[in-house]
Amino acid sequence: MDRRVTWQAAGRLAVLLGVAVVVALGAVRFSGAALPLALGDPGPFVRWGTPVVSALRNLLSAGVVGCLVLAVGILPRKVRADDGAPRRSSSAQVDGRAYPAALTLAGGFAIAWTIVNVLHLALTYSRAGRTRLDDPTFGEQLFSFATEVTLGRSLLATVIVAACVSVLALFVATPTGAAWTLALAVSAFAFQSATGHASQNSSHELALSSLFLHLLGAAVWIGALLSLALLAGRLGRDAAPAVRRFSTLAGWCLVAVGVSGLVSAALRVGSLEDVGSRYGLLVLAKAGLLAVLGLIGLAHRLAVVRRLEDGGRARVLLWRLVAVELAVMGAVSGVASALASTPTPVPDEPPSAPTPAQIVTGHLLPPELTFEQWFVQWRWDVLIAFACAAALFVYLRWVARLHRRGDSWPVGRTIAWVLGILVLAWTGNGGPAMYGHVLFSAHMVQ
Repeated sequence: MDRRVTWQAAGRLAVLLGVAVVVALGAVRFSGAALPLALGDPGPFVRWGTPVVSALRNLLSAGVVGCLVLAVGILPRKVRADDGAPRRSSSAQVDGRAYPAALTLAGGFAIAWTIVNVLHLALTYSRAGRTRLDDPTFGEQLFSFATEVTLGRSLLATVIVAACVSVLALFVATPTGAAWTLALAVSAFAFQSATGHASQNSSHELALSSLFLHLLGAAVWIGALLSLALLAGRLGRDAAPAVRRFSTLAGWCLVAVGVSGLVSAALRVGSLEDVGSRYGLLVLAKAGLLAVLGLIGLAHRLAVVRRLEDGGRARVLLWRLVAVELAVMGAVSGVASALASTPTPVPDEPPSAPTPAQIVTGHLLPPELTFEQWFVQWRWDVLIAFACAAALFVYLRWVARLHRRGDSWPVGRTIAWVLGILVLAWTGNGGPAMYGHVLFSAHMVQ
């Protein structure tokens, strides 16, 4: 039985990785990103290998994050007293075998993530520097790239983060330790978002925040589902509560990925005319696959999650849907890696004649500050805006739930919370955010 479960888990992982690689290769061929360069061509291995390695890097980082998310707040942990008995009566209802396995799996993913990050660093330099891997001076040039160039330092930082996570994940044993390890793993997405498209143009802050939210939402969604699929044989009676918790989390990830993807596409595509470009068509393909994932998730909630306690056919249907979902996620990851190698319709370059304000802050100088300008000037940060909207939605939803079951909640607290979140949103996206870059007084208000 254990051998059968192991082969099933390996098959699910192979489906995800295989689909990602095949779709990445097909999308790269469609976009033309793998065509030979006229000058300084790095070779076919680099041209075709970069998007494949990028897809593997994304999936492995998602696996790390997903396993740690399961350990932090989805998988129940059986807590035992010193004599080996369950510490609480509720602990006796917990299987608990999947929890330590999730941390071990996170360590394995992190080791592979580290290796792939090193390969990605080498391929990125070979492509950017138009230097072949077999060049006698490649090692020396790669070292200079990784230590002196901003892009290289960001990629090297992800290697270091992945290596540290691989060590920590194998030693932590509590949700608190897993949470700190998760925070370290998430920091790699900050470095990764700084290397994406539109990181150099005038909307770079909006592009960075939207890409970070996109990467994080996708990693949690794909990684947690993949980890549940790989740990299916160890879930036992923990399967139903774990899937219910994941279903709620997946809904939030869908919204985060959708909103951030829409903002990123608007920045990189630019206009409706450019939707017909190769980059725009790949964006449409990715959006279509995301819609399919949303429909599969809806099927989970309506047809499977509520009947998991009964076992039987509901669990069989669950893992069949998961297999299809993982295949679609692999396709999404393949398209995403091809997009990263495809030139965007909007050039990713700084302004040709920047003003002094743009040189210092990256933005044009805002209008003269007046009382009215505090409230009419906005510079959106997708991450802050999404966090504020989510905080409002969750709080008001729970207030409504309390009222439906007959409990009361002070109106003053609700008003205070709403006003506080609105002030936070204005501080992070409105006048203080706009003028905080150029006026010390506005920065102190922020």
